[in-house]
Amino acid sequence: MSHSGLDLTSVEQFAGQLGDASPSGIVITETSGTIVWINAALEKIFGYSGADLIGKPIETLVPDDVKARHVGLRDSFARHSSRRSMGGEIVLFGRHRDGRNIPIEVGLGRLETDKQAYSIAFVIDVTPRYAHEKELEIYRHNLEQKVEERTEELRIALRSTETNVKLLQDVLQSFSHEFRTPLSVIVGYAEMMKSMVDGNIVGFAGDLEDFPDLILDAGNKLVDLVEKASEMTVVSSGGASAQTIPLTWEDIIDRARRRSAKSMRGKVREIQTDLADVPKVKGDEELLIRTLEFLIENTAKYAGPESKLLISAENREGWCRLRLDDNGDGLNEADYQKAFEPFERLNQKHGSVSGVGLGLTLAHAYMTAMGGKIGMDHSPLGGLRVWLELPLA
Repeated sequence: MSHSGLDLTSVEQFAGQLGDASPSGIVITETSGTIVWINAALEKIFGYSGADLIGKPIETLVPDDVKARHVGLRDSFARHSSRRSMGGEIVLFGRHRDGRNIPIEVGLGRLETDKQAYSIAFVIDVTPRYAHEKELEIYRHNLEQKVEERTEELRIALRSTETNVKLLQDVLQSFSHEFRTPLSVIVGYAEMMKSMVDGNIVGFAGDLEDFPDLILDAGNKLVDLVEKASEMTVVSSGGASAQTIPLTWEDIIDRARRRSAKSMRGKVREIQTDLADVPKVKGDEELLIRTLEFLIENTAKYAGPESKLLISAENREGWCRLRLDDNGDGLNEADYQKAFEPFERLNQKHGSVSGVGLGLTLAHAYMTAMGGKIGMDHSPLGGLRVWLELPLA
């Protein structure tokens, strides 16, 4: 321990006991700011010995740029002393003997003897914590900068994507319009040729009599593809909106069956309905008919030749669920959700059944637009059950 020639018996008795055990640096000054005592921990923090500091002003341990201000603060504390605990958001700095500034925490207190009052400061070197905080600050700044840069990149990519989507939509709309006219001619003439063959008005030699059917089938498939591509353009741009009104399932199913007559020809042997005591539901007439068209078409494509389709309904607490059950091969349960993804054809990806995998995607979009639901289950007929749910009218 080191001290000046002042009478500090009482102070030293207290400081000696405290200083030997304290890991914190301790410095005691007179009210004038003169250092009268320090402990070993303070010597280690600042690099001074006791002989270097005893009798020197406390500003010896203060950085040059705040020394003048510190004199005023020290005098104010001497006049109106109070305890100040360590910690807080403000980082203080002390001046090491080698001239560098070191981050510290300082707690202040007051000691009084019969003869004089003293100020006492408890000092902790927080260099490791300060360095860690600075690293975090730099890391946080770099992270924020990276986030800003990435956000701007995403914003640019989004604008580019929106432009590309708009361009794709325009191309598909133009594609749809330009294809419909020649396809209508092809399908029209194919139907005329088929009617003439069926009515024995004209005849074809050998296998040629199947040509009108082949042309008509191919033309209808192209028409269906163009229609789905056009509808997908509307759906992908968020344009699928619904005007819901009270509807009866019998009327909707009947109209959907008539529209699907061509796709069912020679493929769906029988369609049965069980719709007794089924109340009206709220839905969009055209979207609901189109949804059922897709589902009936899927049955005709995938349930196999001479398949059977049973359509029934049940009430479910304010909702009505329409069930379409077939006796085909069905799907694995793991594929129920994947079937609604665009261009997903599951086991027919490289199969013999034509299609692009948009029907169920459009059905899902239309049911969502109407505030309804669509899903799949195993059918009691052994094949696939697709169900639709709409709120009761």
